[in-house]
Amino acid sequence: MLKHKKLLSALLAAVMLFTVTGCGGTDDEAEDAGATSWEETANITATDETDEELYEQAIAEGGEVTLYSISSRCTKVAEAFMDKYPEITCTPFDISTNDLLDKVTREHEAGQYVADVVHIKDEDGSLYNEYVQNKIFYIYQPADILAHIDPSLTETQTPLYIELTQLFYNAEAYPDGSPVTNIWQVTEPQWKGKILMQDPLNNVGWGSWITGFCVGDTPDQLAAAYEELYGEELVLSEGCANAGYEFLKRLRENEPIFTSASDEVAEAVGTPGQSDPPIGFCASSKLRKNEDNGWVLAPVNLYPTSGIPAVNSL
Repeated sequence: MLKHKKLLSALLAAVMLFTVTGCGGTDDEAEDAGATSWEETANITATDETDEELYEQAIAEGGEVTLYSISSRCTKVAEAFMDKYPEITCTPFDISTNDLLDKVTREHEAGQYVADVVHIKDEDGSLYNEYVQNKIFYIYQPADILAHIDPSLTETQTPLYIELTQLFYNAEAYPDGSPVTNIWQVTEPQWKGKILMQDPLNNVGWGSWITGFCVGDTPDQLAAAYEELYGEELVLSEGCANAGYEFLKRLRENEPIFTSASDEVAEAVGTPGQSDPPIGFCASSKLRKNEDNGWVLAPVNLYPTSGIPAVNSL
């Protein structure tokens, strides 16, 4: 059964590129790292099987492969996988980040290993430190896909794609362009109660997005953007260590509307026929839904940064 799940997971990786059911390296490396009996039985360090070889072995064993994903696109991925490998059934689950991690953690503690492949974001290293290091997740890095990539770039994850968490507006209501160009404008009174975003307390990825305003050189960039917009230096409120904290304080005071999913933000902002639509922060990948849903969602080239990159991996 363990070998069976490993084979099916590797096959799904051929469609999605990367899975959590394998680990790069050689058998000797696995022994040096203290491989468990399960890892040895599953031959988890094997990375050079071809798709055809894996498919033949998977057909011989039969079974299903289960995908947990933070994207609604997982259904299309499952369909594409089954079109390519019709002898295998792929069952996808579209789950929010926090719910996915909670589900995987509870299942692992109970000895129920339901998910073969997990699609999620690791924006602050917590997934690597808490799940990969503790051998709950494994990074699967097929030799044919990774051969041309510098290994130092894939030590903690293998990036599947990168999207931005950025601001969007309704292009129909604002045909001349975005009503907001400087990030401090979202803290102004006219946008009170009209800014949408996911609740950062209920999503680890958005928690990282919030943190990003307060670290590195971002606070200095925010301070410069404030002075450029208003012609005066930013005065920090009591308790605000830098411009990042000050921005978040003012944003919160402007009563943003929190949603449970990025799709809700995109729909509320991008639906046509609105006379006074809101603006909202969501994933840049939502632009793909304009054509199918008739939305008029448009990205803002926001100063001092258009968006915060979010790395998706499996």
